[in-house]
Amino acid sequence: MPWLPRIIAKAEAKLRGEMDPDIMFGCGGDRAFLSEVGIHPADFLRMIWAAKGDQDRVVKFVKTGEYS
Repeated sequence: MPWLPRIIAKAEAKLRGEMDPDIMFGCGGDRAFLSEVGIHPADFLRMIWAAKGDQDRVVKFVKTGEYS
């Protein structure tokens, strides 16, 4: 999942309020990746918030769709 590290970093920056306004979370590449894995962008942001930096938890969510 080569897109995953990039989208995790963008989501974390978005949630911290650090994302440059010219960079959009949910750009075409993000949407394509999330569509491929069957996750809505808002659900991905919620998971990033809930994971509190635990990338293993995020990977599990992306692979299974289950929050842990």
